[in-house]
Amino acid sequence: MPIRRPETLATAYSLTVGLAGLAALAWMSAASTAPLSASLLVLFFTFSLIIKLLGFHIAADVTHSLGGTVDLAALLVLGAPQAGWPIALGSLVATALASRGDRGVGRGWIAPALFNAGLKAVITLVCGLLLRNLGASFPPRELTAPILVGTSSVFITWVGLDHLGWAILELLRTGRNGLIAWLRSVLVASILVELAPLPLSLLIAAVYGALGITPFVLSALLLGALAAVVGRLAEATFTLRQRVAELTALNRMGQEILQARLDVDRLCELIYEEASRIVDTSTFQLGLFHGDEYELKVWVRQGRRQAPARFPQGGSEGIIGWLRQSATPLLVRDFAAESGTLPASPSYVSPDPPRSAVFVPLLSENRVVGAIAIQSFRPGAFRENHVRLLSNIANQAAAAIENALLQAQAEEKKKLERELEVARQIQSSLLPGCCPLIPGYQLTAEWRSARQVGGDFYDYFALPDGRWGILIADVSGNGVPAAIFMALSRSLIRSGVIGAASLSAGLRRANAWILKDTTSGLFVTVFYAVLDPARHVFTYVNCGHNPPLLIRAKDASTDWLSTKGIALGIVEEIDLEEKSVTLDPGDSVLCYTDGITEARDQHDQLFGRGELLAAALTARERGSDTIQTILEALAAHVGDTPQADDITLLSLQRAPGDAVTPTPVSASSTNVTALVDP
Repeated sequence: MPIRRPETLATAYSLTVGLAGLAALAWMSAASTAPLSASLLVLFFTFSLIIKLLGFHIAADVTHSLGGTVDLAALLVLGAPQAGWPIALGSLVATALASRGDRGVGRGWIAPALFNAGLKAVITLVCGLLLRNLGASFPPRELTAPILVGTSSVFITWVGLDHLGWAILELLRTGRNGLIAWLRSVLVASILVELAPLPLSLLIAAVYGALGITPFVLSALLLGALAAVVGRLAEATFTLRQRVAELTALNRMGQEILQARLDVDRLCELIYEEASRIVDTSTFQLGLFHGDEYELKVWVRQGRRQAPARFPQGGSEGIIGWLRQSATPLLVRDFAAESGTLPASPSYVSPDPPRSAVFVPLLSENRVVGAIAIQSFRPGAFRENHVRLLSNIANQAAAAIENALLQAQAEEKKKLERELEVARQIQSSLLPGCCPLIPGYQLTAEWRSARQVGGDFYDYFALPDGRWGILIADVSGNGVPAAIFMALSRSLIRSGVIGAASLSAGLRRANAWILKDTTSGLFVTVFYAVLDPARHVFTYVNCGHNPPLLIRAKDASTDWLSTKGIALGIVEEIDLEEKSVTLDPGDSVLCYTDGITEARDQHDQLFGRGELLAAALTARERGSDTIQTILEALAAHVGDTPQADDITLLSLQRAPGDAVTPTPVSASSTNVTALVDP
């Protein structure tokens, strides 16, 4: 069975009560033998209508006035069911006029007008029966103690039945929260304006019974003047009470914000709780903007809490998107009537659309951090004072929400930095702790990541027959993804080349494993060489990496060690070329990554292979450390330009003598000092 929307249930209830009440009045009138006075019916109808039109609104569809006093006077004079007609018809016309004035042309006035007329008819019949059981006469001739006591119960019954009928209607429309908000808004006015003056009806009826029509008309006119004065005073009083309530709410909100501190979820709940005290929040949304996303932190649909949700592009579409751009509250009294004049259309399509709404931005220093949307299935459910108060509450909480969001972001950043620090330590531990002692050779290395973790790495490991594997590699990209891929690639390459029949066979095996185990789209360039220190043969394979620099000690000639090959992790079948060179005493091989050659200065000029070669030759001429000389030249080139890519250098030099001392590796970055295993 499909769920009927609240307004549909409320309309059905209104029509049922209205038609049933009028039908009961007609049936009772047909069965009554009491004579009808047309002049009195017209007189009471006129007085009832005028007094009700002089009333005032403080809640949708509810008018507070002294109309009840006139209606009860009519009952005391005419009795039931005769008094039911001027009472019901006066309520019908007054409600219809008030409803049409609020909502414009259309048929939206029919259900509330019929409901009010039928409800008043039922109340008249019930209170008339109660008066007859108390032995009252119509009209009363004198005011005795039993009459005063008896009519007191009628006064309470009259107001009680009236508010019970409207309360059921409000419950069907807005649910429990809406009913509570409605009761808060009407209770004081009902007691002061409707219940307290009811004893005057007994006085008016007694004047008619004892003195006749002329004093009665004068007393009714006096009551009309009193109604006008009371109406204006009541409006002023309740306006003042609204302002006091607003200040109280803002003060309470401020204290609760201080207690909530920087808890975003609690602050959002506070806004919802405070809004629930002043308006129907059975359909309520409070969302925050995160870039193009719109996150609903508090979401209530027809009185039921919904789970928080995120909507991509939700902060740039429809009324919410307009609200974000304009930073202006929006009151919609009736979507159906105002659809052509709204600044934006709702971004949703629903078979049960709301009829009225309030949209309020959460403003912090002229920046919209979120939005509040309160909707109702009833047209005209919200007024300007709701917009003003909700805006004040929203603005007061917005700054606290933004501070809480910034604090959360800062905490998240600190957490990420701690995790990256651990990741950097782990990555540093994957690099060799110190360079090995290779008889007749000196090996040094430097590793500096552009961020806390990076994609460059180098490695060396012992092979059978006294040979050594030497590796330098560069993963595409930077940061965490490159670091994770670096750890995987290092393990797979080392496993692939150790025990392989040849260098190229080992790298082809590693390439197959990388393609099988990853789907990230990253790849790695690799220069892998095997040094045979006994024969001084340096055999190498270059998989798309920067060609290392070979410097001959004999004549200072240079060569770039390039071979045919492609980076690992791109295609399944790779064709790799192996080459070998013999290293003479004093010869050196310098391996590097593109973080060296592609480093840029403030004029966007590359360091390049030319500067690298010049720095390496300068180090040879001076007899200085090659890596340190290159790093000094690089620093002079880039100046204050931040490091954009990882930097790795690895230098292998055949010593002119036999004494070789292992040189510890330096693994550091511009911001942190890398940890080296002992």
